[in-house]
Amino acid sequence: MIRYLEKGHIGWMILDNLKHRNAITLGMWKQIPEIISSLNPNKVRCLVLRGAGEQSFASGASIKEFKQIRSTLEETQKYDRILRKAFNSVEQFPSPTISMIHGYCIGGGTSLSLCTDLRYASEDSKFGIPPAKLGLGYHYDKIEKLMKMLKPQDLKEILFTGNIFNTEKALNIGILNDVFPKDQLEERVSKIAKRISLNAPLTIRSIKYSINEFCKESFQRNYKLMEQKIKQCVESNDTKEGVTAFLEKRKPKFNGN
Repeated sequence: MIRYLEKGHIGWMILDNLKHRNAITLGMWKQIPEIISSLNPNKVRCLVLRGAGEQSFASGASIKEFKQIRSTLEETQKYDRILRKAFNSVEQFPSPTISMIHGYCIGGGTSLSLCTDLRYASEDSKFGIPPAKLGLGYHYDKIEKLMKMLKPQDLKEILFTGNIFNTEKALNIGILNDVFPKDQLEERVSKIAKRISLNAPLTIRSIKYSINEFCKESFQRNYKLMEQKIKQCVESNDTKEGVTAFLEKRKPKFNGN
């Protein structure tokens, strides 16, 4: 199952399948967009994804289900659509998203983490994308996303070998933002999420939208909507509050309007 809770303006989505190192079942994949679609970005100014317990972020999709839910081409395509809906819901959530990674982050777990804006891991974390070890087709949209993040030679090595790699490599090739000692991971990620949540939410959502648009080809970019989001910031009460707080030498209190 996936558990969700809120602490102030920070949402926590917890992958909870401890018996199987938080392997993501079909039901859990379906839960992800259901939960995210229910969230109000004005209230949830930062969303953190993590695994339950201490052993794993997510050890991958639940392979044990594959004989039942991927036994035919039609079923496999249906399953892949469910996964893409889950990935897209994380990518398209307007507020910043963070993966807090500890232990195993393999296969579908790695793919899910790569949908978030920021990724922080404990020193003991392990990564890998092993479809070549299972004979699975790896969808081209996942490859396209990875191509925007990694050098072709790094991506080929990861996918050709299916090898597990550590945080040092993940940091070096650009998958991670930072690595922390395991006993400090939650505290450090919580501080980052809180810092984000205290900033002007309209500004952050505008920036996130524009960055995501510039990851597309130029003809696909919605410049009109980028401009509208900037205008919304300029005309907001938060702009007035930010300037006033600066002049009064106090911390601003942003309301997202």
